[in-house]
Amino acid sequence: MRNLRDIPIRRKLRIIIMLTSSVALLLASAGFITYEWVNFRDAMTRNLHTLAEVTGHNSAAALIFGDAKAAEQNLAALQAVPSIVAGCIFTPDRKLFASYRRGHETAAGLEKPISDGWYFADGHLMLFLPVVHQGEGLGTICLKSDMHEMWDRLLRYAGIVALLLVAALLTAWVLSKQLEGVVADPILHLVETTQAVSARNDYTLRADRQGGDELGVLVDSFNQMLTQIQQRDEALQRSNHELQDFAYVASHDLQEPLRKIQAFGDRLKTKCAAALTDDGRDYLERMQNAASRMQTLINDLLAFSRVTTKGQPFELVELSRVAREVLSDLEVRIEQTGARIEVADLPTLDADPMQMRQLLQNLIGNALKFRREHFKPLVKVSSRPVNGAHCELRVEDNGIGFDMKYLERIFGMFQRLHGREHYEGTGVGLAICRKIAERHGGQITAESAPGRGATFIVTLPVHHGNNGGQTHEPQ
Repeated sequence: MRNLRDIPIRRKLRIIIMLTSSVALLLASAGFITYEWVNFRDAMTRNLHTLAEVTGHNSAAALIFGDAKAAEQNLAALQAVPSIVAGCIFTPDRKLFASYRRGHETAAGLEKPISDGWYFADGHLMLFLPVVHQGEGLGTICLKSDMHEMWDRLLRYAGIVALLLVAALLTAWVLSKQLEGVVADPILHLVETTQAVSARNDYTLRADRQGGDELGVLVDSFNQMLTQIQQRDEALQRSNHELQDFAYVASHDLQEPLRKIQAFGDRLKTKCAAALTDDGRDYLERMQNAASRMQTLINDLLAFSRVTTKGQPFELVELSRVAREVLSDLEVRIEQTGARIEVADLPTLDADPMQMRQLLQNLIGNALKFRREHFKPLVKVSSRPVNGAHCELRVEDNGIGFDMKYLERIFGMFQRLHGREHYEGTGVGLAICRKIAERHGGQITAESAPGRGATFIVTLPVHHGNNGGQTHEPQ
């Protein structure tokens, strides 16, 4: 049975109302039937006591004169009462004086009379009453009554209660269907608004307040939250414009001086090498290396900014095909390092194809870069579904690994755990991977230990409700 929390709210309200009504009616019906049961038992005992008094009084003379036949005639008059199945009169010494039985009924339960009292046994009521004349005890009259009348009455009550219960539940169902909208409609309207905001990324939308109750307060709070998000979104857009402006400056104004430094440095090497001392040549080499590193940093920073400013609309991307293209690009480095790359079947998902290529290239490239000395790199690329709506990409290597206390640091901009003299790079690659994952509504993390390799885990949605955003750099 489906969890009640997963049922639509309209049906949930109806179920709650029906269950509440049912429990209330059943409890009321049980109380009513119990009350009737107790009252009927009391009434039955009183009536049987009265009947025993009358029959005993009429049989007093028969007991005095020892006329058993007359006593039996008095008992025979009990056949006018359908519930009486047997009756007996005993002498003071508890010897049977006269008896009456209806059909094949027995007097079981009356053989050992008590002086006065009653009890229920085997579906019958047994009553014992002394026969007294002028203060002298003449014997005991015993009557046995069945419970058919009481059971018939209770069955009739149960039928009436069942009809009333059905009628009440039908009425409750109709009323709940008519009134559930009072609670459900504002909530469903709020859900539709949240879905529209999520699907369109439009924070100018607002939910309509439909009442002054707690749901109205919830709608007001939701609208205030949208207002705050809208303001932050506008501020973020301004920030993105500034980032685009910076990207423009970085791609044109900053790189031009670097190209001149490198070009004139090359000319100095070529035309003035003889005039330079050893120190001069060393200084020139350092200057060109610094300019080259600066250009690499600028290019990496541009790549980072383009994750959002140059993002393409999402489309169906075959990650297996993307992985083959990445391995083709890395073919020279793979041959140089003697690496073995194992790629399992990868899924097809909604994504930016260029950024998926960039993601896999950075992760596989890192695995080749941070390899252990005297060990040939082994890189395994695999995937698995997660909760039906997401997939998990795993890139596992046998490289140098890292301490998990640096997990957050390795995904930061320009963060390096090793010196430039040991491993090349600017420390931007994993930051780009994180930004790509976040742009696709996913996340990236890693598992590692020093000297035991690392596994990078990227969780991404398989499908998106829209085709993703597209922004551009200034031209």
